[in-house]
Amino acid sequence: MNWAKNADRKALWVLTIGALLAAVTMAVIAIVSIISDVVSGSTLVRLAVEAPIPADYFPAGLELENAIFTEAQVYTSSLSSGIVVWLNVASTITLLSQLIVALAVAYLGWRLLKGDPFRRSLTLATVIAAVALILGSAFSTGIGFIATFLAMDELTGEAFMSEGYPYTFTFDLTPALVGIALGVVATAFEYGEKLRADTAGLV
Repeated sequence: MNWAKNADRKALWVLTIGALLAAVTMAVIAIVSIISDVVSGSTLVRLAVEAPIPADYFPAGLELENAIFTEAQVYTSSLSSGIVVWLNVASTITLLSQLIVALAVAYLGWRLLKGDPFRRSLTLATVIAAVALILGSAFSTGIGFIATFLAMDELTGEAFMSEGYPYTFTFDLTPALVGIALGVVATAFEYGEKLRADTAGLV
């Protein structure tokens, strides 16, 4: 089954190279985003909102049960430097956690290509990726929420609190669940590593 083996190796090469390209891309995006904010002086504030879309946006006679906006993008140069820093910190944490995961996947692909996946270094890399995803999603969400709340309060003043802006808080559990799955994978690698050590010299 040489063709199957060759196909598996090609798939692993695609996985490894793809993960490395993803890591490089995310690093470039983070750097460009920060430089862009500094140079332009304009900051993007992403708002999770729940506001109805006006009926006149749609053709007359169209029957709709519900239509709402779920995100608003606000570009402003009027924010204080402290809030801008915290907004960038939240975005950077997200990108860093994704970067760590991409590098871990690339390392996994490389170890599989070498035919020796059960190494302590791979187990450690998987654990780091899992922790980065879980903690990264928690910290970036929390910091982002607080920074966005302060940004809207600063931009609108008392109106933000008194007039009930349609701002909602969202929390995506997907990164945390993926982090837990990576933790399970790390446990499997650790078991494989111990099994290899126990059976060394028996064959």
